[in-house]
Amino acid sequence: MFPIPELSSEPLQVFLWIAYIFAVTVVVTVLRSRRKLDLPVRDVTKGHRWYVVEIFPRPTFCSVCEEHIMEGAHCDSCGICADEECVHAADKLFPCKRLSLPSHTRMDHVWARGNLPLCSVCFICGAQCGTNPALCDRRCIWCQRTAHDCCAVEDKRCDFGPYRSMIIPPYSVGLQLAGIRGRRHLSVSKLYPPIRISNWSPLIVFANPSSGNNMGEHLLREFREVLNPIQVIDLHSLSPAAGLELCRLLPTYKCRLLVCGG
Repeated sequence: MFPIPELSSEPLQVFLWIAYIFAVTVVVTVLRSRRKLDLPVRDVTKGHRWYVVEIFPRPTFCSVCEEHIMEGAHCDSCGICADEECVHAADKLFPCKRLSLPSHTRMDHVWARGNLPLCSVCFICGAQCGTNPALCDRRCIWCQRTAHDCCAVEDKRCDFGPYRSMIIPPYSVGLQLAGIRGRRHLSVSKLYPPIRISNWSPLIVFANPSSGNNMGEHLLREFREVLNPIQVIDLHSLSPAAGLELCRLLPTYKCRLLVCGG
């Protein structure tokens, strides 16, 4: 690629070698700066992102068998719960939070049934919901609105709720397969600015799970449930540079960065 110059005298030899090394260094630096970094993401079609809960802090019901459970598993992306025997069935029955959708997709509510936050209010009728001691009523995993089972059918369109200006909608994300054969994975390839959200400035969260007296993992889970999970960067498994690839894919938009640590 770079022909080594023929050298005649010692001073000229030193000068040309320095110039040659400098030119190679500059070209390599430019090529690296233009190289697209890999931002791997989870394949949600293979199941939920479960973590084990030894004791649920409030009354909780399994999303599959609908029985009351004291311990089990909780998906930190879509928020459904299951006991140990129903985890595999939940992976097959309930799709997890989609990271990417076709760009022309109409965004409707994606409901998770039961286990609503305390003091939830139906956004349709204004009455309390989720108060019965059973798996009842619904929560949209994108806009976080809650509704009675009977009211949910009255409003289908999801606007991503009060945090819409921080969320990267799934229809704005393009994914591709990356990596070598046998170790291929999904990676973020494109981002399309949403045309239906004003003052859009997506939030990108960086956290180390062991930071802050091991509270980093808790923060990662909370943000995955509110944002698109691709916006939440676990620094234990990904580099900060990989997370900043989201900024490179949106060169004309301001991204907000939240670095959690302690």
